Parts: sequence; structure tokens; C-alpha cells
Amino acid sequence: MPDGGYLYTDAKERIELERDPSYYRFDALLKQMDLGSVSAEPLFQQNEHYLDTCGLHAMARATQRILSSIDYARVRAVRNANFRFLHEHIGKYNQLQADFRDVNGPLCYPFLIDRGSQLKQVLIEQGIYTDDFWEETASRIPADRFEHHLAENLAALPIDQRYGQAEMQVIAQVVQKFIRR
Repeated sequence: MPDGGYLYTDAKERIELERDPSYYRFDALLKQMDLGSVSAEPLFQQNEHYLDTCGLHAMARATQRILSSIDYARVRAVRNANFRFLHEHIGKYNQLQADFRDVNGPLCYPFLIDRGSQLKQVLIEQGIYTDDFWEETASRIPADRFEHHLAENLAALPIDQRYGQAEMQVIAQVVQKFIRR
């Protein structure tokens, strides 16, 4: 998405928001489609910075049209299948021990190992983008805390609907090769 998404609330009161056009933030999405996530990352960061500082707006019309065209059942099914595939192939190495049986429509496969920050670099070098959800957190937490380890070493492996089993196989092989060295 170039910007934002759905906001759900049970609040009775509604506020009127100015609509923010999003056409000028599509460059990141288009570059990602043509050249891959890694090359588009600087543009996504620029967009994130803008969205962090622009305040709350009503959803852009372009964003509404994109979101209304998504087959959410298919997206969930693909994400679930990709998650299960990675868990079956690399789950035994994952330090994040959780009950993943009922995962439904996950954002990523959360893979935690001691050298996770190095793994993320190897994945990026292979053209596999992993998001850093908490990069600012590691600097604020003492190094001996689990939260620091998590922020520093969790590789959020991509499993979204753009990918299938062939891409999951490549990710699993890169991770397995990294672990063996």
C-alpha cells in the first residue's frame, strides 16, 4: 500500500478527516514491482517518514480502490501455506517457541536465531527483504534483555501473497545454508 490502511474502532463518535492524495507515494510500489523490495526500500522509508509526520487523514481514493480489489480469502490462504512451509523446513532452528498451529493470515514468518542480524544481511544480499519492525528498540533496551535480542535478531521472513512454494524453498535454503556455516 502506498499509505495507511483500515482503521477499526467501536467508538460511536466519528470525526471528519481531510482526504490525503496518495498518487505521489506510488513510486515505491512501482519500483518494488519492477526492481524488487530491496531497491525500493529508500522510497518506502521516505513515505514512512512523511506518514509519521503528516497527521491523521481519511483514506486516499487510490488506497480505497486497491483495498477493495483484494481477494482477502486467497491472500490469507497463500500466507498460511507459505508460513506452514517455512515452519516445516526451518522451524526446528527457530528460537521463538510459540504455538503456530492456529496462525491465520500472518504478516511474516518470525524467525529468531542468535545471529539473526547477520542472517538479515545475507537475505538482503540474496534479494530477500526482511523488515525491521523494532530497529529503534534495540538501542533503548539493555543488551542482556530478551527484548533486545528479539529486536536485533528476529528475521521477519516474507510470506505474503506475491510468493509461492518456489520462493519459500529459496528462503528456506538460504536460511539452512546460513545456519550450517
